[in-house]
Amino acid sequence: MAARDNNPVCVLQKRIAYSDVNCKQHRLLLPKDQLDKAALEGTMTAAEKMRATDKSGLPIRILDREGREYNLILKFVASIKTYRIMGADYMKLVDDNQFQTGHFLDLLVYRIGERGSGGDDGIAAGELRMATINHKKAEEEEDVEMAADDRGRGASADEPPSTGGGRASMGEEKAAAAAHADVLAAWTLVALSRGSQLEDIRIL
Repeated sequence: MAARDNNPVCVLQKRIAYSDVNCKQHRLLLPKDQLDKAALEGTMTAAEKMRATDKSGLPIRILDREGREYNLILKFVASIKTYRIMGADYMKLVDDNQFQTGHFLDLLVYRIGERGSGGDDGIAAGELRMATINHKKAEEEEDVEMAADDRGRGASADEPPSTGGGRASMGEEKAAAAAHADVLAAWTLVALSRGSQLEDIRIL
């Protein structure tokens, strides 16, 4: 097997669902239509992929946006043909990061340790890890800010009604800038946690 790229790769960007923060369900679903399964499995050894299909799943350490680590489980669920993240620490991850329905979540995958052949024991390829980056701003906050901006400037008689296209509103620009800053800060944490050079970080 060829040597793996150890750089952090974003394999999922999703809106957090109610089931993802429900303590009774106690898991994060990685929807198959949103997950870059090829990129995720491309970072895994054959042994890791096999263990993820076992009943107990694959133990994995996950880093959050503040640099805290959580011991969780990555499990492939054959009935829905995709992965879940679960385990005793899952609701702690949710609570510590204030995950809320409607907020956004990025999931990164990377490896700690030596580059290598990725033998069956996984030692030569290092340790598989993940990181979560949640965007705490709810969509409703953006809507409120945009509405306030529209009321403040009003619409002139010569101004055509907005169709939702064109230049972003001030509210949208602020929201995008804040989200971008959050992502860069969290990606920096991931890079430093594994000794990466910052220019090595890439988003699919």
